[in-house]
Amino acid sequence: MDKPLINNGYRPPSYSTNVSVTMDMSKNKNIFDLTESKQLDFPSLPVDALMQHRKIEHPTTNCETMIHLLKCNIGTGVLALPQSFNYSGLAFGTVGLFVIAGICIHCMHMLLTCSQKLCIKLGLPPLDYASTVEQAFLTGPLACRRFAAFARFCTNLFICVTQFGFCVVYWVFVARNIQTIVTNFNSTIDWDYRIYMALILVPFVIIVFIRNLKFLAPVSVVANVCEAVAFVMIFYYLFQDLPPTWSRPQFPALYQLPLWFGTVIYAFEGIALGFLVFYDLDPI
Repeated sequence: MDKPLINNGYRPPSYSTNVSVTMDMSKNKNIFDLTESKQLDFPSLPVDALMQHRKIEHPTTNCETMIHLLKCNIGTGVLALPQSFNYSGLAFGTVGLFVIAGICIHCMHMLLTCSQKLCIKLGLPPLDYASTVEQAFLTGPLACRRFAAFARFCTNLFICVTQFGFCVVYWVFVARNIQTIVTNFNSTIDWDYRIYMALILVPFVIIVFIRNLKFLAPVSVVANVCEAVAFVMIFYYLFQDLPPTWSRPQFPALYQLPLWFGTVIYAFEGIALGFLVFYDLDPI
C-alpha cells in the first residue's frame, strides 16, 4: 500500500531494521552522520543516541552551553520582577513565579523532544523552531496539514517580533544607563540618550555578526560576570530598610493579573534560543 502524500508529493520515509543514511544539510553545520559503519535502527533508536551521530564544525561544551542559557534567560527582565510582585502580591507572586518558570522549562523541553522525534520519524536533519512547527502540522491530522506553511510563517513572524522587541528594549536600557553614569561623573555632559544609542549601535552590530555560538561564548562570559556584579550591587541597596512582609498585599486584584503575567513572561525571553544552543552542543 502506498504511503500517503503529505505535501506537494512528499512521502515520509520508512526505515527497515538496518538502514544506512547520510543526511546532509548544507545550510546548517549540524548534520547527522549515519554512514555504512554506523548502521542504525531508526524506529527503536533512542533520541539521545541519534543525536550523538551529529557532525558539528565548532561544537560548544556543556559549560559554554550553560553560559549561553544563563545569558539568554537572565536579562533586564529580572529587574522588572519586583514590579510584577507589586501587581500580584507576595504570596500569589511567589508561587506563580515558580509555576510559570516550570511551564517555560517544560515547554522548551517538549519542543526539543518533538523536534528530535520528527527528525527520526521523517529522516530529516536538525529542525529549527519554525521547521518543527511545520513538520508537526504536516504529520498531524489531515485537517491541519493545509495550514503547515501558514504555521511556519506565523512562528517566524512571532519570533522576529518578540526578539526585535527584546533587542530594542536592551538598546534603550543600555543607552539610558550609560547616560546616567556619564552625567553623574561629569554633569557638564548633557547628551540626549539617543546619542548614546547611536554610539553603542556599532559594537552591537559587530557582535551580531558573530553567528557561531562557540565564538560567542567569551562574550557571554563577560556579560554574565558583569550581570552578576550588577545584581550584587542592586540587591545590596534593595534589601536595606525593607518593610515587614505582612504589611504588603499578598494577593492581586483581577485587573492586575495580565500586567503580572506579561512582566513575568518578559523575564523568560530565551525560550526561542533553546534549539540553537542544543544543536550546537558537543555530541560526545
